[in-house]
Amino acid sequence: MEVCLTPLEMACIEESIGLAIKDTYALERLVWTFEKNLLPEIYRDNLKNWMLAVHFCGAYLHDRAALASEFPLITKELQGINDKNEQSLLGTNQALFEMEFYELEFYLKRMRIVILYHGKQDYVRVKLRTLLRAYGYRRRSAKLMTFLKQGMERYGLVSFLRGNQRCDIEEIRLDDMISFRVKSERGNQSLSKS
Repeated sequence: MEVCLTPLEMACIEESIGLAIKDTYALERLVWTFEKNLLPEIYRDNLKNWMLAVHFCGAYLHDRAALASEFPLITKELQGINDKNEQSLLGTNQALFEMEFYELEFYLKRMRIVILYHGKQDYVRVKLRTLLRAYGYRRRSAKLMTFLKQGMERYGLVSFLRGNQRCDIEEIRLDDMISFRVKSERGNQSLSKS
């Protein structure tokens, strides 16, 4: 499966953590600089296009009615840009949203971005039961756990029990409190430090 953080997902992350506009620019720049392997290929060499696409999606999230009234014109302009670039400007893959565990995939992406670039803490703590219930799951099936473990590997996430004891999410109890951390790849580049 292609690992990808779309502009719409980035806009949703920014909205969910309630960033001021200047902080959205800083976060987008940090993500573009350090997470290029997560971005659609069209944005990996062009920060301006990445930020424009994220802000277009953010505008849609904030004022859907106004954007909907302008959508025919925007679509026509985007089509012209897409024809010149031979690639879709927004680069959103419909198959991604139809994926069986898309909500959990998005949660893992969001967790990585928040831990590395926004959070005041270098972890996210949650009970496994709470996490699964938030996305509509009552039990941990083998398929769900396989997906979750593969997603954690894709995004460099590691799980720990209290006391900083590394754990396997398949082997812990549902009511255990777990902390997710990002494997140390480089120094933490949070907004507060930039």
